[in-house]
Amino acid sequence: MLFTIYGVLVVYTAAASNFVEVHSDAEYNQLIRDSDERWLVTLGASFCGACKSAKPELEKAAATMEGDVKFAYIDYKATPELS
Repeated sequence: MLFTIYGVLVVYTAAASNFVEVHSDAEYNQLIRDSDERWLVTLGASFCGACKSAKPELEKAAATMEGDVKFAYIDYKATPELS
C-alpha cells in the first residue's frame, strides 16, 4: 500500500535493519515492496538542505520505533526510477 503524508511517501511493507538507504529499483523491490512489514519511506535529494537535516532525525525515529515500523530513505535524483 502506498500513500503520501505531507510529501512523505509511506509504504506498508520491510528489510534487515530498521533504517536503510535504497539505491536501486531492485533493492527497493527486495527490501520493501516484497515485504510484509510496515515501512516509512522518505524521498529526498542530496542537494536539498532540508532533506539532509531531516535524515538524522529519521534515523533517531527509526531507533525509537524499532520493532514497530522500518524506515527507508531514497535519493530521488540518484534513483529516478523510484520517484
